Amino acid sequence: MLIGSFYFQGNDFKWIIVGTVLCILFSKALEKYNKRLLICSGIYSFIISCFAIIGYIAVNEGIFSCKKDIVMLLCKFEAYFVCIMSLMMIIIDNIPKAIEKVKDIKEYRFFTSNNKSIIVVAIIIFLSYIPYILNYYPGNVLIDSVVQILQGAGALNLTNHHPVLHTEIIAICMNIGKTIFNSYQTGAFIYILIQTMCTSIIFSFCIYYMARKRVPVFIRILAMLFYMLCPTICFYTITMYKDIPFALTILLTTIGLTEIATNTKNFFSSKKRMGIFMVVILLAMLFRTVVYAPIIGIGGVIKVIHQSNTSMAWIIGAAVITILVVVAILFAIAMPKFKKLQDLI
Repeated sequence: MLIGSFYFQGNDFKWIIVGTVLCILFSKALEKYNKRLLICSGIYSFIISCFAIIGYIAVNEGIFSCKKDIVMLLCKFEAYFVCIMSLMMIIIDNIPKAIEKVKDIKEYRFFTSNNKSIIVVAIIIFLSYIPYILNYYPGNVLIDSVVQILQGAGALNLTNHHPVLHTEIIAICMNIGKTIFNSYQTGAFIYILIQTMCTSIIFSFCIYYMARKRVPVFIRILAMLFYMLCPTICFYTITMYKDIPFALTILLTTIGLTEIATNTKNFFSSKKRMGIFMVVILLAMLFRTVVYAPIIGIGGVIKVIHQSNTSMAWIIGAAVITILVVVAILFAIAMPKFKKLQDLI
């Protein structure tokens, strides 16, 4: 866009906003002026900024090709330094006040073990991911996800390397984007948006469960801040990758196992809880390779039997039957004992 004699690109407006925020932060930090606080924050900020610039130089080779690059690095260093120092001064100055407020308030309403708190905390966590969604629109798509997109489109055959369930979910989102918006990019964004919402809800449920177990409020607040501000979590949340939904189901499985260990009687007396737990475990398996593995296994056995000589076919058939018999015996022994355990509980 042309304004007067100056040209502006799309990112220029973003940097104008960033510069404005830096100025506001710096002015707020000056209001908290304290010599000792300024020195400590300055030293910490200087060290972190140096590491950030060193990392940037290591990633971008040939950064010192001209004077313009050196000026850019100096500007980056200044921005890092001012931002980190201002934030440190504001946060450290307000920590004593925050501690006093936490002592006075026994419980935050949206951190209690009620259903409304799940929704409120999920919305707060989701809002913290919006900057990542906007900055990396339509999301971060890894090479494995590209293969899954091609498999979902029928360009490649399904393999046991990628979970079929996850591939189908990606295919559905891509088809919605193409059908409604005529854009596969929008389809990828729809998937990222759904994954981000699910992640926020599951993280919120973790905090809700902590409230049910009467975990102190400040630990719940720290957990929420970790979910919101940890760059690794934020980046993976907006990444199309098969391990993300699997990790979320494992987190729910861990909560279920914790409930079994700490509240065994109530857990096994509720068919609803047991049913939900079984569904979560099933999803955890489906988000790996359990769907396609049996198909490949059965097909492989049939193919080998047909292509092998008679003696080899008998050996393979006997081995498969033996395994099935052993599994059946184990089930026959374990299931009655499990039912007795349920009756005792």
